[in-house]
Amino acid sequence: MPQIHLYLPVLYKTVPTINGNLLTEKLAQLERVSEWLPDLICNLEAFVCTADDYALFRVDPVQYANEKGITENEAIDLFLHAAKLRLFDMEWNLICECCGEVFTSLRHWQLAHTFRL
Repeated sequence: MPQIHLYLPVLYKTVPTINGNLLTEKLAQLERVSEWLPDLICNLEAFVCTADDYALFRVDPVQYANEKGITENEAIDLFLHAAKLRLFDMEWNLICECCGEVFTSLRHWQLAHTFRL
């Protein structure tokens, strides 16, 4: 009987090299944007400095809010302002509720199915 071997790539957890001076400067700019909750910027800095590449690449503001005990709106505001300061790159997509198709262009959003009860 033949054996089937499944080889999966190993995901290495690496901590990226961070330009500490630039990070401090950007976080100071972010802190001046709004009256944030206490320790919100410090928690974001800790996340950026300790998270591995994959966690930073796939960060989800809603999940971040749940993990940190803050509101979704506060987390979304934080990450939108951080993206504006180029701390993060953010992409948003519309996913059709009916078929699961992902729309990446505004021109195609009108093609999304409408859901009616």
